Amino acid sequence: MRDAQTLQWLYLTPAFEEIYGFTRNEALEGDNFDKWLNLILEEDRGRVLEAVDRVRSGEHVTFDYRIRRPHDASVRWLRNTDFPITDGDGRIKLIGGVGHDLTELHETELRLQVLMEGIPQLVWRADNSGAWTWSSPQWTEFTGLTAEESKGDGWLKAFHPEDRDRAREAWAEAAETNKFEVEARIRHKAEQEYRWFQTRAAPVRNESGVIIEWLGTSTDIHQLHDLQARQQVLVAELQHRTRNLMAVVLSASDKTLQSSADLADFRLRFRTRLEALSRVQAVLSRLSEPDRVTFDQLLNSELEALGGVGNEIGAEGPSGIRLRSSTVQTLAMAIHELATNALKYGALSQPSAKLEIRWRLETEVEDDSPWLHIDWRETGVTMPADLSASIRGGHGRELIERALPYQLDAKTTFAFTPEGVHCTISLPVSNS
Repeated sequence: MRDAQTLQWLYLTPAFEEIYGFTRNEALEGDNFDKWLNLILEEDRGRVLEAVDRVRSGEHVTFDYRIRRPHDASVRWLRNTDFPITDGDGRIKLIGGVGHDLTELHETELRLQVLMEGIPQLVWRADNSGAWTWSSPQWTEFTGLTAEESKGDGWLKAFHPEDRDRAREAWAEAAETNKFEVEARIRHKAEQEYRWFQTRAAPVRNESGVIIEWLGTSTDIHQLHDLQARQQVLVAELQHRTRNLMAVVLSASDKTLQSSADLADFRLRFRTRLEALSRVQAVLSRLSEPDRVTFDQLLNSELEALGGVGNEIGAEGPSGIRLRSSTVQTLAMAIHELATNALKYGALSQPSAKLEIRWRLETEVEDDSPWLHIDWRETGVTMPADLSASIRGGHGRELIERALPYQLDAKTTFAFTPEGVHCTISLPVSNS
């Protein structure tokens, strides 16, 4: 208890002696406010004096500070909760206060903070409602939001707008499930892009089992998320591709039989075409080899598997355009889809129709990188009335319009014209 005017201690509990390390009688002698200030570390005194002035003005104030005990010179962390006491006329006469020794707790928090700031995840703390109370330097460095800006629900500003409601819903369920978990996109300030993170939190309970706060981390899973999405596309394409390959084999068998002179001739021709079909798969398996696969090699493998470049197919473009290894598999899938659809429904299924494939190499002005531009155009096709409806949303179109831009940074168009399919594909290729 202090006098509000002189700030002199009037009363101290016995606990004072254990915390400060000397007797209450010693503490109350002389100008005990000045004596108390001298115990406080110099860098904390300004904050303490400001807090005392606020209490004298009528506020309830809680503040932390450090003292150096006079008898053993040890430094202790204290937390004071001070409040004004008024007389019958409302004048502040006394200042009451409760002090706690936070040294052990503070050291534990300091060790925890050092640990949290040293791990690669973005770390944060929140209250039971999901309002953040602290965030690590990693969070600030990644998102550009300071710890102060992220407090409360400020952290949501870093989340993708489409993911914010999902994060709020996860917090609403956290109290019942005893866990918080959500996959969402968080904005990387330096790269100006959103990356996928797995954000988790676990409750911290006191001795009575009551949740006092939540400790959470956000882990970058962007690469894993991309791999999983790519795997789903590839598995679906593999299933679809297997069915298409069987159709190609049957068609090649029929064409070979019609043009063969005898069984021996059929055996030779049919084996040659099956080997051509196999070469497409061989091209797809070269991703780990040092040599680059060229576009004309990729295209010719597919066309040869369909029966070769005949009168109904016109293919023209420079040879030797070297593809990036990472693009070969997906581009081969796209060419296969176009060729198979042409064989099933389009220019390669009707005698009067024509398929024109043109490609060229150009250098982008923006970054001086080489790009391959492919133009696939079918003409003279009499398309069934229900053709567009049956394949408009098919996997082949999804592969061209979504997978190629997503995986290869390609630019694509796909259209059903009155005379058949017209598709364009532009994508970056190898510099060497």
